[in-house]
Amino acid sequence: MDDATIKGGDFTLNWNPRQETRVRLALSGSHITSTDQGGLYSQSVPASTVALFCSQQLGTDVDVSMNYQRVGSMFWTDAGVPKKPIPPIEYLNLRLARKVSYRDSAGELALVVQNALGNHTEYYVGAPRAVAGRAIFAQFSLGY
Repeated sequence: MDDATIKGGDFTLNWNPRQETRVRLALSGSHITSTDQGGLYSQSVPASTVALFCSQQLGTDVDVSMNYQRVGSMFWTDAGVPKKPIPPIEYLNLRLARKVSYRDSAGELALVVQNALGNHTEYYVGAPRAVAGRAIFAQFSLGY
């Protein structure tokens, strides 16, 4: 029923300014042109997305990292029928980790903050539904 033209692009930058520093930036943009007679196809994809990951090694056994993501607003569609609008998704995860060892085993002890901004939302077909807010926890791993 609709003619739709999709145009878009993406850009990814991986940068290691120093051996102990990692930066990854990913950007994308999309635009749909549609007559929207059978549905809101022109709004069925986010216009932009951003993802930024940074990691810094401090000394030989401490690592700090952050992951930020943002996805623009959109509409879910089901066979062209628009569902409820979906607001932008934006969240930030933080992590501080220290290498540990026990006898011949190497491991890691980490403090993790998920959804540090406290406003991340997960989406299900038909309607957006908020999920748990900020979560802070310790994580321990040990290889054997």
